[in-house]
Amino acid sequence: MHTFAGLLLLAWFPLAQAAGIDCGRAATEVDRLICADPVLRAQDAALAKAWERALAVTQYRQALIADQREWLDRRLQAGENADEKIRWLRFKYAIRLAELHPQAIGGRFEWRSRWVQTDPPGYSGDLSIRTDGPHRIWTEFEATGRGNGGSLIAPATIDGDLATIAALSFAPGCLVTLRRMQRQLEVDQAGHCGEGSGVHFSGRYFPAAGRVAPDWNLLTLGLVREPADDDTIRRAMGADAYARMIETIDTRWPMAANMGTVLIELGRRGNDQAMLLQRDRKFWILVSFEGDEGLRYYTNDTASVAEPPHDFDGLRQRRAYPIHLMSAPGQPVLAAAHDVR
Repeated sequence: MHTFAGLLLLAWFPLAQAAGIDCGRAATEVDRLICADPVLRAQDAALAKAWERALAVTQYRQALIADQREWLDRRLQAGENADEKIRWLRFKYAIRLAELHPQAIGGRFEWRSRWVQTDPPGYSGDLSIRTDGPHRIWTEFEATGRGNGGSLIAPATIDGDLATIAALSFAPGCLVTLRRMQRQLEVDQAGHCGEGSGVHFSGRYFPAAGRVAPDWNLLTLGLVREPADDDTIRRAMGADAYARMIETIDTRWPMAANMGTVLIELGRRGNDQAMLLQRDRKFWILVSFEGDEGLRYYTNDTASVAEPPHDFDGLRQRRAYPIHLMSAPGQPVLAAAHDVR
């Protein structure tokens, strides 16, 4: 089994092949978490292959190795228990797989470009840069977060691989740095820069032509533990409804819950909400989509197919719409006579 722990070797010996790990001798906390979780093991194996492909296409080999070493050092920085740490690692791996995609790695770096953020569901970032001399650029940020928006248009001073936005008259506490990371940009925002609530400009940005979206699903977001559980929910909802639900997810919430044991509320805006409850291989989902005149209810629990659990009462009280019971996998809403009022 390939594991990303082997990429530590690549950080120092870039021509080496990704090494395998004996999970019976896993020595570090990260190794043990990876070996204990089938989703992480699969992500880790995929990342080992992605690393080899990235090394083959990059024009900034040493910068990529430095970037990778930095990612290794900070990939586990959150979580008080095993569930939270596994969730955080899955989340970081999903993003890193996109960052190492050949489409996002290959090519030449240029400040002057349009950039897009590797955003999680519910967030987006767009950055346009034009040059203004050898040591100055103009930046135009547009971002959304949890249904709110924000923008920032400001000059930045270039010093080597770092560009800095500071001393803004309308936001004196704002400090934004843009750091070149091989072909990509790492943006870090400190202070308020005039953006709306829940909006930020921080994150990794790709050239727009090289944008690769992370593979977001209930597993990589840490909402369910086992691949079989995710597969059951996908089949019950159908591909389109499942994808639309993922798009509503506010990534603040998943990091604060224990996987598969409690009710998790998700929502990007007032009219886009979802709630997931999972216990003992059973699930209950109540979800709304913008434009729908009701809430959709999915479950594989025959005992509560006609009535959502009381855990959902809060959402039901906030939404006056009826609850439509969903029929067999991916099928349309049941007849109105079966709606829960």
